[in-house]
Amino acid sequence: NRNIVILNKLDSLGNILKTVFFRSAVYNYWAGGVSSLVKTSDSAYFIACSKEYTSNNSDHYLVKFNSDLDTIWTKTIDHDSIWEIYYNSCETFDKGFAMVGLRIINSNSWQILLHKTDSMGNKLWEKAINIGGLSGADRILETPDKGFLICGYKTSNAQGVGDPLILKTDSAGNLLWYKFLGGNEKDGAASIAITPQGDYLVAYGYSTYTYPMNQYWAARLNVIKYSAQGNQIWNKM
Repeated sequence: NRNIVILNKLDSLGNILKTVFFRSAVYNYWAGGVSSLVKTSDSAYFIACSKEYTSNNSDHYLVKFNSDLDTIWTKTIDHDSIWEIYYNSCETFDKGFAMVGLRIINSNSWQILLHKTDSMGNKLWEKAINIGGLSGADRILETPDKGFLICGYKTSNAQGVGDPLILKTDSAGNLLWYKFLGGNEKDGAASIAITPQGDYLVAYGYSTYTYPMNQYWAARLNVIKYSAQGNQIWNKM
């Protein structure tokens, strides 16, 4: 048995109009833990997947569809033997795409994966951002200055440890600043947004429990607003 990716196009009543499968007898398809499917500015669709041959060997697989889910183009991006996966993507101002995810070096070292392509899925550059420990990213937004706002998570092999994080890069993927959020306990994952004024919002579950209590029984919603330079404007719990 192999893992497959399924896309369904629905009408306004939820009836399936068309189904597209990514499947193979040779490798697994993965679409990431959040979603790498986005609607593009030309009313088409783009998805960033992974094709996994073995547990230590995978390629990235990009597909653009028209509005009827007919394939416009596909692109396979190979890489070294380090295991990687995309978790989220966005269309950029130049009609290309940016993807974030996870790059696993070993059991004690994960890196944040950041790729940028042109409008045809050709890779322009890639970054592996190492901020220590077991860190990965699962959401990305392009900022007004054409850089990227990214959120993710840093965890540990120790139980009851984990913090959401946000980071900002320039237009070439170079790290400008990053922040770990939360307290001493294992906090929930974060989401991000950009305000019309160009400031950044981040929201996550701030855990007030003591391990091993279930964190979902004792948590607060923490919302923080930052300037584009990473300065805190306000913090609400």
